[in-house]
Amino acid sequence: LVLSVVVHRIVKCCKYVLLSSPSFYLDHKLDSLMWKEVFYSNYQEMKNNSNINSQTIIEFINKGILFYEELLKRIEHDPQFASCVYFMYIHLGDLHRYLATEQRNETTPKKSRYSISKAFYSKALLLDPHHGYAYHGLAVLATYEETHCLAIYCYLRAATCRYPLRSANQNLRIELEQNEIALKEALSNQSLSAKISHKKQYVDVWVLNVVYH
Repeated sequence: LVLSVVVHRIVKCCKYVLLSSPSFYLDHKLDSLMWKEVFYSNYQEMKNNSNINSQTIIEFINKGILFYEELLKRIEHDPQFASCVYFMYIHLGDLHRYLATEQRNETTPKKSRYSISKAFYSKALLLDPHHGYAYHGLAVLATYEETHCLAIYCYLRAATCRYPLRSANQNLRIELEQNEIALKEALSNQSLSAKISHKKQYVDVWVLNVVYH
């Protein structure tokens, strides 16, 4: 994929501002601008284009990973960049999640498939537990791995932390609704004990709804 001249300029300018003034970079949402305009929007556009094959998408994702890894090497251990490093971890977690999804290696267990992505989200969480992005990333991975109790917990934390992520509210509602449907189906099944034993991820949704609301 050949990125436009405008996109290259966005990358160059944002990178310069980041290294020159990290506070200005974050206050003026340049991190969000670069992520959305250069990586996220292009990835979504490629996924929705039937003329672009999976290998091309994988190559694009790998370029994004390389970009953020190289940038991270320059700022990771400098305290003045701590908040910027948090978002670098989030972006790398997202990119590795996209990569694992595109590669679709069915022979690899789901938990192993997303282990690198999980590691970056976990590093972000340790660096700053008050933002919702890391919780939300871990929640998405939990849904992939079908560990729904963990998904609900992480969505709940993403929605209620000091700096919550708005999209977590809707995702939490969806997860609770799906859990409630699955639990009712299990309770109505004659072989109840076997059903509950097989599906270990049910949550008492009524209790969670009380806590959430």
